[in-house]
Amino acid sequence: GEFFGLLGPNGAGKSTLVKMISTILAPTAGTIRIAGHDIQRQSAEARASISVVPANGWLSMDSHISVDRNLAFWGRLFGLDATMTKTRAREALLAVGLEDQGATLPTALSTGMRQRLAIAKGLLTRTPCFVLDEPTANVDPVSAADIQEFIRARLNREFGQTVLMTTHNMTEAERLCDRVTIVHRGRLAGCGAPATLLAARADRVAEIRLTPERAGVIAALRGHPAILRLQEFPTETGTTLRLLLAEGNGTRELATIAAGLELSAEDVRTVSPSLEDVFFDVTRGMPEPESIEELAA
Repeated sequence: GEFFGLLGPNGAGKSTLVKMISTILAPTAGTIRIAGHDIQRQSAEARASISVVPANGWLSMDSHISVDRNLAFWGRLFGLDATMTKTRAREALLAVGLEDQGATLPTALSTGMRQRLAIAKGLLTRTPCFVLDEPTANVDPVSAADIQEFIRARLNREFGQTVLMTTHNMTEAERLCDRVTIVHRGRLAGCGAPATLLAARADRVAEIRLTPERAGVIAALRGHPAILRLQEFPTETGTTLRLLLAEGNGTRELATIAAGLELSAEDVRTVSPSLEDVFFDVTRGMPEPESIEELAA
């Protein structure tokens, strides 16, 4: 019943993991069980226990036939009889807000509607686990908010499905997920509840407000050994810098940096970290595994 987020940069292994969970790829090591079923020894039972919506999942729809007929095809392919397929398709379209689009061709739908159609396809079967690979990628903010609300409120809370979601959207993950795991170069880089991960970095993120005449401070801060990340944000009165301090540094080191640059206390303040800060913190500097054997170990 958990809402679990899988985060990581491009090439980290997120989609590969989803393919293994979906039984499309065989794992080279380790074990994956879905609802207690081993994906290699009990692949049919594992597949029957999971609904998967891949990135751009709407591309599996036939563009020459209507939404209704597409869902009818997939329902029969999933092993449902004609009556059950019709009932499930109607319920699925109603759940995702596409109940008035049954006669429409998939290509005539907006990007957000197409993604909701892909989710509707996943709703044709009743499974304990629902996997979504970047469900809001390339979707406008309004449609993305609708999809996020549906996944959290309906799939997870109302339908009681365990949700595994991959995403690059840190705000989305922080708001929706009970727990997140960050993978980098095929390895686990961090895992926990967003609030726990943020609390561990509570004194390592700061903002510095600079007037135009103090712009030279930026050059002095770049490359500072205690600063892991430095971001610049132009403002009406100058520039605001956002700093992520390296592990082992905190408010004391920040005060030392400020004093050395003759910055006033009013210009420097600690701020709440974001999941993006956590992401950057745990993925920077992780070594590339030299072999698949090292990665498996």
